[in-house]
Amino acid sequence: MQHLKTAFQNLWSEIPHQGRSAESESSALPSFYLEPPSSDKNLCHICTRLDFSTILQHGIAVRDALPLGTLYSITSNTNICAFCRLVLAAIEKSWRISIAAVSSQESIECSLYCLRVSEDTSRSCRRLAVIAEPRPQEVLERQLDSAESTSNAIQLLADDVPVGRGKVHYGRLVPERKVSIGLVKEWMEICGEYHREQCERERERCAKKIPGFLRVIDVLENRIRSVAVGADVPLRYLALSYVWGGVQNVSMYQTTRGNVGQRLEVGGLEGVEFPQTIKDAMQLVAELGERYLWVDAVCIIQDDDEDRSAQIQAMDVVYGASMLTIVAAGGGDARAGLP
Repeated sequence: MQHLKTAFQNLWSEIPHQGRSAESESSALPSFYLEPPSSDKNLCHICTRLDFSTILQHGIAVRDALPLGTLYSITSNTNICAFCRLVLAAIEKSWRISIAAVSSQESIECSLYCLRVSEDTSRSCRRLAVIAEPRPQEVLERQLDSAESTSNAIQLLADDVPVGRGKVHYGRLVPERKVSIGLVKEWMEICGEYHREQCERERERCAKKIPGFLRVIDVLENRIRSVAVGADVPLRYLALSYVWGGVQNVSMYQTTRGNVGQRLEVGGLEGVEFPQTIKDAMQLVAELGERYLWVDAVCIIQDDDEDRSAQIQAMDVVYGASMLTIVAAGGGDARAGLP
């Protein structure tokens, strides 16, 4: 696999925008095949012959695309060939159907070419892309009905980014049940560096529409704080968006008229049995070096009709005034937790 990875690291560049043209140079084409083939055991007999360094350095126009074999042969090789798996993933992403549902795999020929990702011809900025023709009828109909553009490019992951380039904007494999705190901090720093003024203007606009005050969880003092909002510099807090439900006794963690006084005191949330998603959100806020978190079930007095009405009507601006919203998209209820 070292031959393939080295080629990617040395020559692949930034993620391209949709709509860039395919490679156009075709004069004096070099050989794109290795002699002898690579000894990489993670590639099939066809892919071991591909000279990825030359392909990415010189480029291949669509009309000069290199044959890879039938879709059936590529599918059959995915258990032994890493590059065939990438090719198959690119086709499935473009077609938006499972290849297993395609009955005419033996009649579909696949080939490889390059997309230019920069208009700067002095740099080798290209991506590999795949042609699979003829496309099945169901794919043609799906693509005609869809208004969204599709890409047949092979995706570059962060681990393949050339040395010296930042990895933050590239796709990456996410370990199960694990979030990278460092990466989230890096995203926040990028936001602050490149569009702080734009974000702060929006936060200020939303904060001025919040009715009077806002309750937030203070994760450092483990209590609820009631703070005035609408000032020139809005309160720096995070908000949680999650799915309710899954908890039998919601009164154990919701804020009510009976417990709000105690919860406003330092340590007032000690012993509260929060569902896992809220627990994890509080921990995340602390690990990010932040202090305040807004959670509707905790920051709105649930049995006070007046308070609920005022706060619920302002929920859009509450989220809008937050400097970051944590979206618990990986679970079906409040017990699911964050990854």
